[in-house]
Amino acid sequence: MRPIKWVDSLVFLCVLLSGHTALAQLQTGNEAKCAYPAVKFTAHPSAATERRIRGGMATGLNVLIKGTSADDDPDFDPKKIVLEFGKVKNDGQSQVYAVRWWPRIFRKNAAIWVIEVTPHSVRDLIGDSRGAYGIETNQMVPGKYPEIVFLSSGFADRDGHVVPGRVGFHDCFQYKDGLYRSAACRPECEKAMDAN
Repeated sequence: MRPIKWVDSLVFLCVLLSGHTALAQLQTGNEAKCAYPAVKFTAHPSAATERRIRGGMATGLNVLIKGTSADDDPDFDPKKIVLEFGKVKNDGQSQVYAVRWWPRIFRKNAAIWVIEVTPHSVRDLIGDSRGAYGIETNQMVPGKYPEIVFLSSGFADRDGHVVPGRVGFHDCFQYKDGLYRSAACRPECEKAMDAN
């Protein structure tokens, strides 16, 4: 009787370990599909490309300038706005940039656009700027346009009351029908998004 109990225990332990290994592999597979590197705003497009990008986002930028009353300052010159550029995707002839404007009045969050530049066109892939301090991409999603996540900062609001302390928010977008559209963030990727 004793040897059988020992064999049973050994079999149970082997089953437990193999289940744990399978779970670890599944989690590793999810993590592999959740690589969210931050877009670094260190790209330097040529002067001609920058002019094209500014032209492509001029309408949205002008609306934002009016909304912030930045143009009330007589010395304000919209042509001198400093924009920061980050490469979201470089796919041969097509380049997708995250373009950030971060004047002091915006505090923690900047205005970020996602702009595609081809030899023949410039287009805003979101349709407007998003308030965020950064942007990440999920490079593991196949296709020309990676899933993107805007990272923003704000104050928690509970039952109509602002709770002290800043909190981070994820705002996920997936490319569909020619534009980036708001989409549910992948729950299995929360840890990867929080890591950056």
